[in-house]
Amino acid sequence: MNRYTYPQNPIKLSDPTGHIAIEGTGEGGGSCNSICMNNIRRDLLIRRVLIGGGKNGNWTPADEKFYYQHKNSIWSDVSYWKQEENSGWNSYADHVERLASHYSPEQESQFMRDFSLVFGGIPADSHWTLAAISVAKGPKEFMPLGEQNNGLQEKYLDSDNPSSNQSHHYSGLLFLGYFFGSNLSRPINTLREIDTSNQGDILLGEAAISDAIDFRSDFESYEDLIDKIRALAVDSD
Repeated sequence: MNRYTYPQNPIKLSDPTGHIAIEGTGEGGGSCNSICMNNIRRDLLIRRVLIGGGKNGNWTPADEKFYYQHKNSIWSDVSYWKQEENSGWNSYADHVERLASHYSPEQESQFMRDFSLVFGGIPADSHWTLAAISVAKGPKEFMPLGEQNNGLQEKYLDSDNPSSNQSHHYSGLLFLGYFFGSNLSRPINTLREIDTSNQGDILLGEAAISDAIDFRSDFESYEDLIDKIRALAVDSD
């Protein structure tokens, strides 16, 4: 069954700061294409992920200014965000938890698309074949949020490049596992590493697919998913 259908977007594409309207629209305005809309969406979703300096962690005007001055650096390495005190796999779980807190159970599939855009670099409106290519060959248009690997169990590290951001790999396979199940996701996970036999990536991908299938069931909640992400950390052995 193809579950790749799009519910109502719970996020209104508006920006009181005026920053977002400038990006991706071209000189003199004009229509906003898919790349533009996904960039806008990333700029809105990041406010749900990173804690600001205001009340209840809301972003202040100073946070907005800092973000747009250092946007590429923050997406490349989340520890660059001035409010962040920790980094690593558990920080990734914290970020997913913050994002998930904005969605009801009925918005689960939309959460998964937004989660995958932020952490996997997969466009929210991507056809499944393009999503699969993004997982197999790496993100193209959109940089995933640059989480750190410290705290992740060693067996899940990239065997060829242990410092490689593994959260984007987990996020991409979680996305495929959620929407398309194991029959499509597991071959993609294995074939993408056929030339390298990268056991760390394969094991992490298998964990992501299993977690996605469980999450898709009627018995799993956002909290259950986040617990599974935390269970991949060293102190969970």
